[in-house]
This record gives sequence, C-alpha cells and structure tokens, in this order.
Amino acid sequence: MEAIWAHDANSVIENPNFKDAPNFDFRLTNKESIRKINFKPFDFSKTGVYGDSDWLKKAQLPNSISSDFNIAVKNNISKN
Repeated sequence: MEAIWAHDANSVIENPNFKDAPNFDFRLTNKESIRKINFKPFDFSKTGVYGDSDWLKKAQLPNSISSDFNIAVKNNISKN
C-alpha cells in the first residue's frame, strides 16, 4: 500500500498492519512504516499510570466505558 501524505510535510497515513487487531494484538508488523516514522519499540507492559492508590483510582475507567470501547473497536475492525 502506498502512503498517503497529509497536509503537512511530516504526516504519513498508512496501514500499520497490526499483528492481530481482532484479538487486540496491536503490535506493528509493517517494518517500512515503522522506519518511516522512526518508531522505537518499547515494552508496553511497563506503561500506564503509577503512583499511590488514590492516584490509581482516578485513572480507572468505569467498566461501561471500557466495554463500549471494546465493542466499538470490534465493530470498526469488522467493517474493514
């Protein structure tokens, strides 16, 4: 797939070819796209909110929002 260039010189819109998006595996497999944007792989298991318990509680989404998000992702994936 050829890249589509957006309005500014540094934007690239391209299919990242996720490994298995329907099963929420969003690891990138398109090596050419990764090089174009100079993406540096990282250990995503070390990302997220950290700190004391009060701070962690503020970051939690209600189950309804998480559920709605997961449904929307599945619906959008199935359209492609």
